[in-house]
Amino acid sequence: MRKIKLFCLPYAGGSATVIYRKWKKSLHPQIECYPIELAGRGRRFTEPLYASWDDAMEDTFDLVKPYLDGSPVAFFGYSMGSLLVFELAHKMKDWTGQDPLHVFLAARPAPNRPRNRRNIHHLPDTEFLDEVMKMGGTPEEILKHQDLLHLLLPVLRADFKITETYEYCAKGTELHCDLSVLGGVKDSIGEEDLVAWSSYTSGKTSIHLFNGDHFFIHDHTDGIVHLIHQKLLRYSLIRKEPKNKFV
Repeated sequence: MRKIKLFCLPYAGGSATVIYRKWKKSLHPQIECYPIELAGRGRRFTEPLYASWDDAMEDTFDLVKPYLDGSPVAFFGYSMGSLLVFELAHKMKDWTGQDPLHVFLAARPAPNRPRNRRNIHHLPDTEFLDEVMKMGGTPEEILKHQDLLHLLLPVLRADFKITETYEYCAKGTELHCDLSVLGGVKDSIGEEDLVAWSSYTSGKTSIHLFNGDHFFIHDHTDGIVHLIHQKLLRYSLIRKEPKNKFV
């Protein structure tokens, strides 16, 4: 079987290259990790930030499209990234007719669940940062360095804007792949919010809870990689042809 391409999308304000760089050394050789760096961060630091959800989707699909050569594909998204990979999975199927092998959705309620917090992207800087800090995941050291804060604030605000203005639209295609939905035990996102993702596929949906808050990804790299192996490597076994089909 050809190697599985795993496209990984970050949370708001995050760099996919930074978040997922450890995974490349930890993942099985059968799985190739492709961190999708969004505009305005990492090596794309000088590029304009997204003004709308449609801008983000058009750009991210343009980054993924060259790799859609018939190879098996999986997606992993974290928080904001979960919405992105969900939409990318549909765009991929629209464009190729191919379902992903698997989609991993972490730290994000399903689109049909009511929002449990107010929109904050329009707030003044101080109030906006206070709300972001309550979610965790942003080192306090950044707040003490105005230069770093000056760089991060526009990225965060742009990302919160596109996620807070995101509206789910009914799709012309249906996903048939399995979903793995990950959540933090101490996160404000409840288990019902995670289970609700099951309504968006005819495949199986499994729920996996990790100790921690909204940013449990930073403390559970090994556990998440193990889960990815469990879910993806079985496809290699299923699709592997026997040495002698008559035995």
